[in-house]
Amino acid sequence: YNNVSIFIIDAFRIDQMLLFLKEIPSSFNIEIDFYFSIIPTSTLFSRNSLFSGKLPLEIYKRHPEYLNDNLHEIELFDEFLRENKISKNYRILKINHFEDVSKINPLGKEIEINVINFIDEFLHQKADIESLRDIKSLDTILKLINVILIDSKIISVIERYLKKNYIVFITTDHGWIIGKKPIAISGGKDLSEGLRFKFGDSLRFMSKDGYLIKNLEDYGLPKISERFGIADGYGYFVFKSEEHKFKKQYENYFMHGGITIEEVICPILKIK
Repeated sequence: YNNVSIFIIDAFRIDQMLLFLKEIPSSFNIEIDFYFSIIPTSTLFSRNSLFSGKLPLEIYKRHPEYLNDNLHEIELFDEFLRENKISKNYRILKINHFEDVSKINPLGKEIEINVINFIDEFLHQKADIESLRDIKSLDTILKLINVILIDSKIISVIERYLKKNYIVFITTDHGWIIGKKPIAISGGKDLSEGLRFKFGDSLRFMSKDGYLIKNLEDYGLPKISERFGIADGYGYFVFKSEEHKFKKQYENYFMHGGITIEEVICPILKIK
């Protein structure tokens, strides 16, 4: 095996992986392992770290503008290969739509990375889709996602790579939770967006729920503010003045960015 194919499925948590494993043909040789994501378990941070092999602090020192979006995976991966003196030709393909998965074909590159975004996007849209809004059972959500994955023909795509003598890896950048408990905070306009974490000098907790970090660089985070707050358990941040309004809006809502096992521990499958 000289070539490697990597599937990065956004928001592919451990129990989702276990369901998916049941659908994989027994003829596949599969190894399973796990590793930790970074904090916050947000695509903006964790995806960039996955491609660069660096913590957000290191990325920020070199490329402060890269922490504004996920548009620089190619540059980060290219930098990673150069620094580690790895001379490989590669392709990075982003799949944002369900129907595009079946169109993935091996190109013969030594490294082919396929980023599957539509699961994360589907979960974020769940609250806006009337037929899905009332689904609160975790098992039902996991089974629904599994059906979507299987129907996308991703297993057929994996088989294409195996027939071309690729080793296939399947992993993720973070998991997710269903929000259950509002955590009241206060702060000004400097606070960043996010239900599970906040940057901002004016951030204050109104209870003992959540964790406040002041030494951001010790956690591999850029010091873009003096304070960083992260929700614990299945909590989510709401402003004290609008707690009841946002409790109704975000309870049972899909979210990530925190430090639960479901968000932080990432599965990785090796298939050959």
